[in-house]
This record gives sequence, C-alpha cells and structure tokens, in this order.
Amino acid sequence: MSRVKKVCLIVPLACDLAEQGRKLGPESIWRLRKALGVYYSKLADGWQVMFTFSAGMAPPKSCPNQTMSMSFLQRQFLSYLGVADQHMGYTTKPSWGSRAEMAEALTQANTMGQGEIEVIFVSSWYHLPRLRLLLRQHLGAEKARLNITISFNASRGRLINALKEPAKLLVQFLGLA
Repeated sequence: MSRVKKVCLIVPLACDLAEQGRKLGPESIWRLRKALGVYYSKLADGWQVMFTFSAGMAPPKSCPNQTMSMSFLQRQFLSYLGVADQHMGYTTKPSWGSRAEMAEALTQANTMGQGEIEVIFVSSWYHLPRLRLLLRQHLGAEKARLNITISFNASRGRLINALKEPAKLLVQFLGLA
C-alpha cells in the first residue's frame, strides 16, 4: 500500500526588527514561535515539513544598521530553537513585503511535486484579512487549478500595528499597492 506524500510549507511572515535592524523584533518572534507550534504539530501528524522565508532587507531609512537579511535572522532564530537545517528552505528571491513573500511561497509550493501539499501562512491576527485579499488578487481564477491547500495561522500582534492595518487593507483593496 503506497502512502500519499504529505508536505507542509510553513511561511512565517516576519515584519519587524529591533536594535536598528540587528535583531528580530518582538512581533516577528511571536510569529516564529507560533510557526514553531505548527511545525511540531505537523511533524507529529506525519507530514514532511519545510519552512520558507523570503523577506529580504528592510528599507534602509527604517533599519540603517541591518546587515543580515530577515530570512537569515529567521533561520538563525529557528535553528536556535532546534529546527533542523533540512527543514528550512532557501529562497532565490529575497524580497520584502507580504505580496512578494506570498508569491515566492506559492512558487515554491508549485515545485514540490505530487501528493498532498499544504501552505500555512503565519502572521499576526490583524494581518490575516489582508493576506487573504492578497491571495485572492494573486491567484484569481488560477486557485482552482492548484493542488495546494492554503491556510492561515494567527499569532498575537502589537496594537499599534493593528491600528495601521485598516489603511493598508483599503490601499490593497483599491489596488494602489
């Protein structure tokens, strides 16, 4: 009896840095810790699990001392918490922003071959409506052709970021971003 390959791609969307770009910020750490819980749950259920990171460098004005990409900082943090290197993917397109990270993750998922493939985006609770909108805008009619299950998992978030999100959602909805 042949078993269907079950692969889960976990996409923690990092969003902030601390110490002028030298370390992950608290909200990014909350998202990574939530993603770590998803990781262990999927492993326990017999899935092959892979993290993917595509966040690049922050805008220089906001983090002038950043020398390591967000994806490197995320990998470093998860490695410290015990995630094996073979469970963390590399990206060829280090980019910044939710749209770019989502597109990169879906491109990677499409190359995973046959079997059951799930992509789980992990972000803060207030960010999930915009991620769903981005997904609809990015995939459109193509979603029906994909053999991928997409889900979202929420971590905590800072109130100040939640207050900024409605404007970002409106801009995204209107197609201005």
